[in-house]
Amino acid sequence: SYASMAIVAAVVFEIYKHTGSTWIFAAAPTLLMLLSTFHYYFRFITNALDAQRAQTEAAEREQDLAAQHTRDMARSEQRFESTFQHASIGMALVGMDGTVIKANPAFNLLFGFDGEADAPRQNMLDCVDVSLRHTLRQHLRDALLPQGPSAALEVRCNLRDGRNLDASLQCAAFSSPNAQVPCVVLQAQDISSQKATLASIEHFSLYDSL
Repeated sequence: SYASMAIVAAVVFEIYKHTGSTWIFAAAPTLLMLLSTFHYYFRFITNALDAQRAQTEAAEREQDLAAQHTRDMARSEQRFESTFQHASIGMALVGMDGTVIKANPAFNLLFGFDGEADAPRQNMLDCVDVSLRHTLRQHLRDALLPQGPSAALEVRCNLRDGRNLDASLQCAAFSSPNAQVPCVVLQAQDISSQKATLASIEHFSLYDSL
């Protein structure tokens, strides 16, 4: 804008030197209109460039935020995977129908599952006592609710290897962009010893009272 005005001023000055001031006064309205047009035109161009620059910067910031979010999600999933695989407590990703999608070694050992990648998927509903299957299914569904399950669920399991197992199950909703179906994180602990000890205490208490 300032450069264009300087050029016009230089041209006017050259004309003035050759023709005198009479032409200047006659052409003054036209010159003013020309200068005004240059001013608003270049201000329009400047504003358009500023707006384009702001949009570009905003798009770059959004790309940076999206990339940072992706990196954070990847690190979070790596931490979860490490915790999941090395946890001493049994942990598994379980679908709403009870299918065990993925389990850590402790979970496979507890329930006698084959931990090989190509092994057939197991179903937790097949492990628990028939009378508790509906309760377990509802427990899995409750994990997806905002408040989640109210407490751990204690179940009696009849395993394929002939063992009977008392287990405490705790569910939590699992959220991951890579999750293909709704699933929950199921934590399982063997409470057979605690149940047996409690039963013994109740048994002796009963006989002592007699």
